[in-house]
Amino acid sequence: MVQHRNEYLAWATEAAAYIARSAGCEGFDTVVQCGSGLNGLIDAVLPEGGRIPMEDIPHFPASRVKGHGREVIHGQVRGRNVMVLAGRIHLYEGHDPLTAGFPAALAHASGARRFILTNAAGGLNQHFVQGSVMMITDFINFQGDNALAHMLTDEAAQRFVDPKPATDLRQGQLLARQLQKAGLKVNQGTYIGVRGPIYETRAELAMMRSWGADAIGMSTIPELTVCHAFGLPALGVSVITNECFKDAPVTHGEVVDVGSQVSPALGTAFRAFIEDLP
Repeated sequence: MVQHRNEYLAWATEAAAYIARSAGCEGFDTVVQCGSGLNGLIDAVLPEGGRIPMEDIPHFPASRVKGHGREVIHGQVRGRNVMVLAGRIHLYEGHDPLTAGFPAALAHASGARRFILTNAAGGLNQHFVQGSVMMITDFINFQGDNALAHMLTDEAAQRFVDPKPATDLRQGQLLARQLQKAGLKVNQGTYIGVRGPIYETRAELAMMRSWGADAIGMSTIPELTVCHAFGLPALGVSVITNECFKDAPVTHGEVVDVGSQVSPALGTAFRAFIEDLP
């Protein structure tokens, strides 16, 4: 899909307006997106949140991958309107990066001041252990495409975007402290996004590690790219669901199971982070 920036934003605005009407509010301060197996964080962030089926939201693509929900959850955390997206879509489902990045455009159109992305990732850094988390401080796009290649603009500056720094480092430090308080081992590093759904060969993993990548996954890059396109501060948290250089084969079931185990602590940290925001 190739779409003009104005039309893309108009779609996001329509989707945001539908959610706001359904939630009975004017917009959202913070938007969180759940990665594979991480829907358990919702009960900690918004234990009494309202729910909207994604399929009812205009222009909103719903996930069809096991381990991802199909709802938008909304509620308040200390007076702040918060939205949690229970699932995401991936390039390997046949979507283009602009479509996969739509949740970030939705967050922007909702008036969000931050977009918190989570994902399940393999640990390329051999010091990263299963069940730990990594704050994303930079990323490598190895997905073979990017959202801005599908976005038409009237002004070159809206398309030729400089993604440095990749994430909001100040807010990231505040979130990292809360993750540690929640009992999680916290690292920071570079996330590399691949297309999937096939897992990587040993040679590919070694190559990517030599590039400086610390964790690998099949998502997140489209959303981060769209965040930069619209100037939306983004934070990224990778849950290390498997250690890439171990001999045991990786399975999607293992990824989802480990994510489910970590997600309650993740949600506790996110709620505390939102509560403490100035």
